[in-house]
Amino acid sequence: MQHITKPLRDALEEMRRALHENAKEQAGHSASFREQIRLMVESNREIGERAASLANVLRKDNKVAGNMGEIILGDLLASQGLTEGIHYEVQARLRDELGKNIKNDETGKEMQPDVILHYPQGQDAVIDSKVSLVAYERYVNATDATEKEQYLQEHLRSVRSHVNELARKDYSKYIRAPRHAIDFVIMFVPFESSLQLALANDATLWRDAFERKVFICGEQNLLGILHIIHIAWVQYTQAENQQKVFGLAEQLIDRLGDFAKRYNDVGEAIAKVQKAYDYANNKLSVGAQSVMKKGKELVELGAKENPNRKLPVADC
Repeated sequence: MQHITKPLRDALEEMRRALHENAKEQAGHSASFREQIRLMVESNREIGERAASLANVLRKDNKVAGNMGEIILGDLLASQGLTEGIHYEVQARLRDELGKNIKNDETGKEMQPDVILHYPQGQDAVIDSKVSLVAYERYVNATDATEKEQYLQEHLRSVRSHVNELARKDYSKYIRAPRHAIDFVIMFVPFESSLQLALANDATLWRDAFERKVFICGEQNLLGILHIIHIAWVQYTQAENQQKVFGLAEQLIDRLGDFAKRYNDVGEAIAKVQKAYDYANNKLSVGAQSVMKKGKELVELGAKENPNRKLPVADC
């Protein structure tokens, strides 16, 4: 019986653990709407403080600005509960089926986006950080209207050049199975004010970029996108856990059916043993043809009987 019931007990315990883990994970991710708003407001406040404190340094050095844009991007990813190596990859080179680095057909350069963002169920989105601050800083500080217009146009050309660069790279074309890419790249502009200046003065910039499969967004919009992706991962994980629970439930039902079958087999075996016992007992001591009756008849005819092992009285 222990051999029969042990798998059943194991399945029940495993199912109990799975339900507990699923409930715990759901509770961990079930923050209130107020808390979610608070976190987003806090993130936006930090964005403003960070931009103000770094602006002077970044406007003087494009290389530093580019690196800082990547750092800000990494901070945004981490702030939304996304984990590097699971939900996204940083500076990962695109590789072919043989593991070799993929080179762009047009430029011949290796494909290494800033971030490859993993969606549930095998989808990828590429994010590249693009900073345009030199002309923007000159525009902000210019006092002459002619110079201001000149620097504005330089700023617009700078943003559009980034769009053209990403459109030519066409990252989605090079992402290989089993992953598959969404058909646009996210162009992340980490300093919101420079992006808003460009969008406000070039009415077709965003639409033109999107038509070329480049999605332009600043920190606040990217924050919203990442939050939605985080929720998608939570739901995906919960759905996986539910599938595990359903799988354990099916195992439990299967083992219950197996237990019932084995239990019935034991009952049938006991019944057969009882039937054999009754048949043997009938031959031994019950009825006119029992061997015990014949033994008693021999004793009555003078055969000696061991006093310590006397024959029982036969049932006639």
